[in-house]
Amino acid sequence: PGTYQIIATADGYDDNEKSCTVVSQKESDCTITLTPKKGTITGAVTDGAQNVAAKVSLNDSNVDYNASTPFTFTVDAGTYTINAIAEGYKPGSASCTVNPGQTATCNITVEREQVAVERGTLMGLVKDANSGENVKSDVTTNDQTVHFTGTEYYRFYLEPGEYTVTATATGYEKGETKCTVKSGESVHCDISITPLGGAFAGTLLDAVTKQPIDSAKKPIIKIGESTVEVKPLANTTFRHRPRATVRRLFRARSNRATKNRLAKSCSCQTTPPRARSSDMSTTAEAKRCAFPPRFRSMAIAPPNTQARELGA
Repeated sequence: PGTYQIIATADGYDDNEKSCTVVSQKESDCTITLTPKKGTITGAVTDGAQNVAAKVSLNDSNVDYNASTPFTFTVDAGTYTINAIAEGYKPGSASCTVNPGQTATCNITVEREQVAVERGTLMGLVKDANSGENVKSDVTTNDQTVHFTGTEYYRFYLEPGEYTVTATATGYEKGETKCTVKSGESVHCDISITPLGGAFAGTLLDAVTKQPIDSAKKPIIKIGESTVEVKPLANTTFRHRPRATVRRLFRARSNRATKNRLAKSCSCQTTPPRARSSDMSTTAEAKRCAFPPRFRSMAIAPPNTQARELGA
């Protein structure tokens, strides 16, 4: 019996130690966890006859390969796809597997393209149409796709002509633009993509009967510059699909019974799918407004019911 210092080592893992106590006539648990070491991927880009200067990428990491010094990436153990783009060559890629604490050599072979004229460079950024910030995305043109990391220009080396360039990213609508490439020149071609919106929904209730307002009364909801007609989707339910986060404050008034007017605050938020709450399984679903306990319904005194926006 007593206390012992246990040290554990294994190839590809960082050493670890733990203090364990042994009790007479008992078996003590002394589990020790080891952390896998990082692995290294290294290699060259070649056309089969000689090394080729290229831009090499792995996920969001990019390095410039100068055709002499091997490119290097430090990664967790696993299998990765490495891509290479070189001027005058078709894009190339290779799959590499690296073990903990080990180095894997992964060469990429690219095929030379036969061109009759000097190519031009198509390059640019992908930006959020609302904020103007760069957005990580995949950019495609002429059956070629490159990954835009959000920090460096995407690039294509193309024959002269007009090209349609598209950008796709999670939580955004597909963006598209047209750009013209000239021989031996570089053209800057930015793409704007718009965040996907969501929706909110609610029900208009008669303040006296507590029943949904008859759609024959043509109830209307005003949201900023937008007017939403309440249609009999589910009783008297209104739905609206803003493009970004929306906070609205509505007050229901009666032209005849002004003393009975009731105010109600409705905070409805819609977010792009990458950040949506767990209760919105798709972007097309409506998120119902959450009200304080004393406001279980939107009470409106009849007749001539209207809804007026007070602020955002």
